[in-house]
Order: sequence, then C-alpha cells, then structure tokens
Amino acid sequence: IALQTNGLAIDDRFVGLVRRHHLGLGVSLDGPPAINQRSRGQTARVLAGLRRLEAEGIPFGVTVTLSDETLPGLVDLALMLGGFAMARSLGLDILRPIGRGASLALPDPAALARCFDELVAALAWVNRRRHRPLLLREAGMAGCGPVESYCAAERGRAAVLVPGGGLWPCSSLVGRDGFSLGCVDRPEFSAAALRPDRRSCNSC
Repeated sequence: IALQTNGLAIDDRFVGLVRRHHLGLGVSLDGPPAINQRSRGQTARVLAGLRRLEAEGIPFGVTVTLSDETLPGLVDLALMLGGFAMARSLGLDILRPIGRGASLALPDPAALARCFDELVAALAWVNRRRHRPLLLREAGMAGCGPVESYCAAERGRAAVLVPGGGLWPCSSLVGRDGFSLGCVDRPEFSAAALRPDRRSCNSC
C-alpha cells in the first residue's frame, strides 16, 4: 500500500503511520521552489516534510503534474532531489484539466519531448554521484515493445468509491461522462480497463 501526499502534514503521527504499516510514499511536488510555489503553494512546508523524511530514513518518490508552467523546472527539480538520499523516484503525470487544473494549459508536445531528454541527461549526471539511483518512472515506458502501465486504472485494477456509493476507475475521472462504473450495490466493472490504443506503437 502506498500513500500519495501533498507533503503538508509530515509530522510524528504521519511518520509513525508510515513506519508501522510499511507504506510506500509519494509526494506531489511540481518543481523547484519558485515553480511549485506558483503551482501549489506552501512550498516551505513541503520541503520541510521532505527533510523530515530524509532525517527519518524513509524512502519517498516525487510526482510532478506536467503543465506548460511546470515543464521548465524538471531539470532543476531533478538536481534538487539528487541531494536527498531517500528520494527514490520521479514520476511525471500529465495535467488533467479538471478542478483547479481546468485553467492551466497542457505542455506543448515538442517542448515536452525536449525537456524529457534534458531530464534523462540530468538524472544520469545526478546518478553518477549517488549511492542509489533516482529512477525516472517513465524511462522504462519510453521505448518500444510491450509495456504495462504503472496506472492501476488503466490495467483495470482500480476503483474509487465516492460518497453516495458511486464507483469510478480513477479519482481524476469522478463525475466525467462515460467513465462511471455504476454504484457499489450495482457495479459495472466491464468498463474498468482504460487501455489506450497502442496500434500505432513501433510506427515512429
């Protein structure tokens, strides 16, 4: 079991919970301080939380929500995380334009490809100087060949239960037309797999 946290409440109780139940841990951080402050705010508290995890020897991963605003900070974020021995991974989630994200813009595909290459190079530089590598989650998904997504919803192995009993394959899809899995007393799991169309793979 893993927790994804915004990092604002990494206190004694939180540390005890993670240790007691041997939980995996991911922290949402959208870039170096200046960028994360614009994107999410309260960056000083998040960084204090990361320093607490570091001091406690608790491994963690970091997930970035990619938008046109956060994309330019990827390399600086990798360099910053390189200084945390407990940082284990960096994952990239494309912006879902819902909720607060509805007013943000998706990253330009060409700029994303360029930044991805720069990020891979930066992590290679960082990892030559680390005892344990900082892994890029998407690096193993970028090549050709069969790849199973890290996304449990895409694999048909997730369900989100909301107040009132509704079921959805992913929290980011709650309320969106065409994605309902029915309700807890009448589930419709046939729609649970959100498998992308990979017919064009290996054509690039």
